[in-house]
Amino acid sequence: MLMAYKRPEYLKITMASILGQTMRDFELIVADNSNSPEIARMCKAFDDARIHYIGREIPLLPVLSAKSGMKLAKGKYIANIHDDDILDARFLETLIHPMEQDEKVGLVFCDHKIIDADGVEDVAVSDQNTKTWGRADLAEGMLTHRADALFDQVIPTPSGRVFRAGSIDLDEIYQGVDAAYDLWMSFLHCKSAFECYYIPTRLMSYRVHAGSATSLGAFKNGESLAFVLSYFLTHQSFPEKTSLSRKNW
Repeated sequence: MLMAYKRPEYLKITMASILGQTMRDFELIVADNSNSPEIARMCKAFDDARIHYIGREIPLLPVLSAKSGMKLAKGKYIANIHDDDILDARFLETLIHPMEQDEKVGLVFCDHKIIDADGVEDVAVSDQNTKTWGRADLAEGMLTHRADALFDQVIPTPSGRVFRAGSIDLDEIYQGVDAAYDLWMSFLHCKSAFECYYIPTRLMSYRVHAGSATSLGAFKNGESLAFVLSYFLTHQSFPEKTSLSRKNW
């Protein structure tokens, strides 16, 4: 599922990277939260039967747009891609493989590059990003310390992961998590009965630009994070992390 909103110049590149996957058998749901005629025409111009365009006349909060789009997915596995990120051609094939090999694996995530508005990678920034989020020394395989991985935000942005349909309950994605829905989905996966699996290869490029989540103000993100941490405290989701949750909240 691909979330789109008023960025046709980036969206076209993102769609090309998805449609160019080495694994060809998938559907591409384009959930356009801007109901843009230009984006609708772009989707039609690709002339690919795998594309399913949905234009929303009334925009939804990003978390609700993501939730509704993922609930439309009919496949065995689901990816939630943002319209300004780029996938390596081997992304789906590589991330789906561990789930095909082991039915206990419900989520697979990878490392990623950091690119600028023009699509140019700064390798030093990518390396620092990997280190900052605790993936530099993380070996390929199952996550063994889920609570630590969750609180260190080891699992990356939604565009860097694929999960098994049914491994989490999408109805548990609440409106209040809003801008922190990526962290919340990580939480749902970490508390599920399924395993989480890491692949250290950088198979996705996260674009930093003037309109990206990274570049926008932190207030809304702070509100969303406060909601998530308040939930953890109220429900004692991670008793061993209570002090840290309270401090961060």
